Amino acid sequence: MQAAISIFSIFAVSMIQQNTPNELIGKVMAYTSAVTLCAQPVGQMVYGFLFDRFQEIVYLVLIPSGIVVCVIGLLAMGFFRKLEEKQGGAID
Repeated sequence: MQAAISIFSIFAVSMIQQNTPNELIGKVMAYTSAVTLCAQPVGQMVYGFLFDRFQEIVYLVLIPSGIVVCVIGLLAMGFFRKLEEKQGGAID
């Protein structure tokens, strides 16, 4: 999962840089990094709480998490496809 997130992160950062005006790249990238760095520990705390709460039935944490990740992936795919179409290219 971490490998997939790393690959997506590289793709997302390059898309952000391509679509941001040159004078705003520093500010936008700083904001993106700050949000990402703040979201990681919050996510780990939530998972820690949920795994403690549902020790005996861990699937109640994992299955909804997997569904949320898939939904976000599908939504992101549509977003990036529209973004590519605006730029004149197509995603295979």
